[in-house]
Amino acid sequence: MGLQYASLHKITDQDRRQTTALRMIFYEGRCTTPTFITLIRSTQQGMQNIKQSLSRLEAAKRAFKAMGAELKQFYLDMGQYDMVIIGEVPDDERAAKLSLAIGSQGAIRTESMRAFTEEEYRKVVEALPRPYMTAGGQGSVAPSRNSLSGLSSTLWQYLG
Repeated sequence: MGLQYASLHKITDQDRRQTTALRMIFYEGRCTTPTFITLIRSTQQGMQNIKQSLSRLEAAKRAFKAMGAELKQFYLDMGQYDMVIIGEVPDDERAAKLSLAIGSQGAIRTESMRAFTEEEYRKVVEALPRPYMTAGGQGSVAPSRNSLSGLSSTLWQYLG
């Protein structure tokens, strides 16, 4: 269902401008590429053909480069996941395309997430509105998921 929605949703020029403006607020005009961490589990097919994983890794590096991204680090992992990739990808859409394209070959299952540097984390937290008041107007409370979603609409109003 999520994939169907994503394929139906067209990214407009206004969406791109708003995203660029928001990035400029957080990054103060510096050009930074978002970092993504991908956790990988080998499938039965992938384990049966483990020797081919070396050439699949090289193909993944080429796929990243073809999409304007960079596979920065690769790790063989001992634990719940078999491998970890850290990459820099210009936007969420390309990160999703890369995960789907690489995972669709059947040798691996991926789980990707956006990672923020300490500097990015500090800027995001510092940009949060304060204080969060309880319904009675007394004291402060931690932001809820709903109040954080209101932050983006507040930023769009500011940018508008």
